[in-house]
Amino acid sequence: MRLATAALALAALAMPVSPNALATVPTNLPPEQHQGAISFIAGGNSDNFQAFERAAPDYPLALELLRHGAHRDAFLPGARISLRDAQGKEVLSMNLDGPFLLARVPAGRYLASVTYSGKTVKRSILVKHGDNHRVVLEWPDGV
Repeated sequence: MRLATAALALAALAMPVSPNALATVPTNLPPEQHQGAISFIAGGNSDNFQAFERAAPDYPLALELLRHGAHRDAFLPGARISLRDAQGKEVLSMNLDGPFLLARVPAGRYLASVTYSGKTVKRSILVKHGDNHRVVLEWPDGV
């Protein structure tokens, strides 16, 4: 019996694994944090933006902050975000140390207010049950 179990274990290890299967596992992400009932991952940089992209479908709300430039879009770290529910209650408030926020929020309406370099952008967001809502907020180059 031990020999059969060992043979099965070796066979499993010898099975080919698609490189794409390994690529779907988000790595290099900061730990999930909590604020009240909301859990989230925030941050990001050029080294782990693909991991944020792969993890985004697991979160009902994904925010991405960009500075729109003449030659290319640039990530926008260092912004302040406030997320309020439909009753106006602030459910999330923080300084972002990177351009991404992935949040597990209940279905409902939210108002996101994001301030960067003195300019505030507000966006109404509707998160539907079982859906993923992605919001890209852009600031002009030079802000």
